[in-house]
Amino acid sequence: MIRPAPVLLAALLALPACADSGPARRTPLSGGAPTTDRAVKAGRAFTLAPGDTASLSGVRVTFVGVSSDSRCPSDVTCAWPGDAAIDLGTSDGPITLHTLQTPSNPPIPIGPYHLVLLDLLPKPHSDTPLPPTSYRLHLRLDP
Repeated sequence: MIRPAPVLLAALLALPACADSGPARRTPLSGGAPTTDRAVKAGRAFTLAPGDTASLSGVRVTFVGVSSDSRCPSDVTCAWPGDAAIDLGTSDGPITLHTLQTPSNPPIPIGPYHLVLLDLLPKPHSDTPLPPTSYRLHLRLDP
């Protein structure tokens, strides 16, 4: 029989280990890893991991995460390419980009720039689930 007092005591002792131990910003999708905030150049491609932020002349873009991913796995032949919904926080407010490019989702204006989705990696594979922290978002801010 398990005694409640020792189990409760062990749980309480483990709680401090779960606390945030530093000033770095952390997000659930980044698995507790510190996020980065870096300056980018207009017209130049850049890559963000979940939780990362890119800044350009007061415009900020943060990769929050991928809320759904139904893209066709790279090792399968599909009737359509599928789509991934990519959640971003921007200096103009939250937006969702989609990997399925159509004329109805052109580059997104953010301040004086236009946000262009270049790619979302890795591509899915039929027998390997993608952990949320594995995504890398390739973007560009055009003038």
